[in-house]
Amino acid sequence: MYDSDDEIDETLAECPKCGASVYDDIEQCPRCGEWITGTEYSGSRGKRTFVVVVALVLLSLILFTWILR
Repeated sequence: MYDSDDEIDETLAECPKCGASVYDDIEQCPRCGEWITGTEYSGSRGKRTFVVVVALVLLSLILFTWILR
């Protein structure tokens, strides 16, 4: 069916949460159950960005009030 292993590897991706090999078009990882959108899973990247933004805003507010003393 396939001439080489490279052609098979192209259709596989890695689950970002558990590292299992999954097909590119799969919606949920069969090993850990994490929802996957394309090659990245939904939720984690958005949460991480939100936490970083909130932390930066809080740090800037603290620095701003400290400078104005």
